[in-house]
Amino acid sequence: MILSLLAIADVLPFKWALGMTALTAGVLGMLVYGPTSIERALSHRRKFAILYAGGLTVLSLGRLAGVLAGGVMGCFAVMGAGYFAIAVYSHWGMLHSRERADAISARASFRESVPLFLTTYAYTLTITSNRWVVASRADADSFGHFAFGTSVTTLLVGVVGGMAQLWYPFLARQLALGETIFVSRRILRDMSALAIAAAITAVIGVWLSPWLISLIYPKFGSSLGVIRIILASFPAATLTAWLLPLALATGARPWLDGVLLYFAALVLLVATTEAGFQMGGIPGASWGLIVSMPSVVGLQLWRLHSRHVMRWRDAVTLFGVVMLATAAPVLVLFSVEGIV
Repeated sequence: MILSLLAIADVLPFKWALGMTALTAGVLGMLVYGPTSIERALSHRRKFAILYAGGLTVLSLGRLAGVLAGGVMGCFAVMGAGYFAIAVYSHWGMLHSRERADAISARASFRESVPLFLTTYAYTLTITSNRWVVASRADADSFGHFAFGTSVTTLLVGVVGGMAQLWYPFLARQLALGETIFVSRRILRDMSALAIAAAITAVIGVWLSPWLISLIYPKFGSSLGVIRIILASFPAATLTAWLLPLALATGARPWLDGVLLYFAALVLLVATTEAGFQMGGIPGASWGLIVSMPSVVGLQLWRLHSRHVMRWRDAVTLFGVVMLATAAPVLVLFSVEGIV
């Protein structure tokens, strides 16, 4: 209705059909990820893995196939069709269920879920805020290359971050049993291993990105420099995605923690991106993620320590590992001619 009125008034920055297709794909996507979250909460690993893998396939391969077949419209059309198929699969059992939710339980679920939803949205808003800065400063072509580079890294972080959905419930249960020392050591061990693996992936990505981009996205070859720079933020960005659900699960006031923590992170990323753009244009703006993401990890570790989830020495040690993991691809960047 609103889109129709705006289209009649000719004030939409896009075509009405394109907007409706994108809106439909987004709604269908929410119908997919709702049951996915439920299966995760119930520790139904097989069902969660199927739904999550299906959603990622639509988001990555489906989006690419749609763009190749029909441009932007084709992208949203294919995503909508894919999400629709997965939504039917995930809701099929509900269609034949005799259980019906009453208004009281629905309101209670709404009240409990909104703070977590808003906090997660605040995190998403934070890690994409650098695009607003560049969009308001750069021309369309330059912004396109920057957005493509950030999208590649964000997709990788999303894929790896999804695995945390099966990791943090175990630690939350151990915390409920009073095993705080065990949990602190386990976070240090697991997150250190993840940071090292992400650093190795980032280093390999920096070296292989010319070949991969020419093979998969040949039209975006001029985005290579941006992609290489942003890949260096992959270790820290991956840890923020893994620590996010644990921070939410262990916080007594997740909405307040989310507002304070991720608002500070948003301000930091916007400031570093703006400063980088002023000093070095698009490549300079790309360094904003490298500078800010380790700081976000530091804020998350500080909050986990303040809740007695992590011991101080474990938190400090893990932060040091993150800094080293970030330094590794940065050093490779400096060794690659023409990148910095």
